[in-house]
Amino acid sequence: MPETFTQADLDAAIAASNASLQQRLAELEAQVQESEVGKAVAAVTAEKDTEISKLQEQLDAAEAARTAAEAKHAEVEQFWSEAIAAHEEAAELAARRAERVETAKKAGVLSEDYIEKNADRFAAMSAEDFNARIDEWRLIASQTRGNSTAPIPSSTALVAARQEDASTGSQLGLITALRTKGVDPRTLIGGV
Repeated sequence: MPETFTQADLDAAIAASNASLQQRLAELEAQVQESEVGKAVAAVTAEKDTEISKLQEQLDAAEAARTAAEAKHAEVEQFWSEAIAAHEEAAELAARRAERVETAKKAGVLSEDYIEKNADRFAAMSAEDFNARIDEWRLIASQTRGNSTAPIPSSTALVAARQEDASTGSQLGLITALRTKGVDPRTLIGGV
């Protein structure tokens, strides 16, 4: 009758076979390592491991240098971008300043000294604001030029009104007249 094995018997037989194979493999590896070929392989492997370590260190240093160079490049690029933008802005401002000074001079309503002193302010204005100021200045100048033949008044309306009131003979006019002469009307009545 054929012999039957249980699963436990089979597992035990396989484990025993594996153990014996593992032991034999360990013996063969030890023999290889002890042999000249094994020692040469170990030496070459150690040398290659050292080279790999040195190459990895060089790679790490190169990566650090690349990262630093990229950061420096970005910094320099930002610096030049800002410098170019500032230069362009200054050139635009200078051109706008010159244009607005010329426009203000052509308007003929402000003195050249005043225009030069305020040229930066004119350049900083928006185009709409500056054009509105020019139009306003031209309007003021046209109104002033139209009245250039009118005599300059010798007194303002307020002074003329005070003088007119004083001559009417009213008590208020008399008090005003006394005050303009530096007399306190209360002192005339007997000292209130």
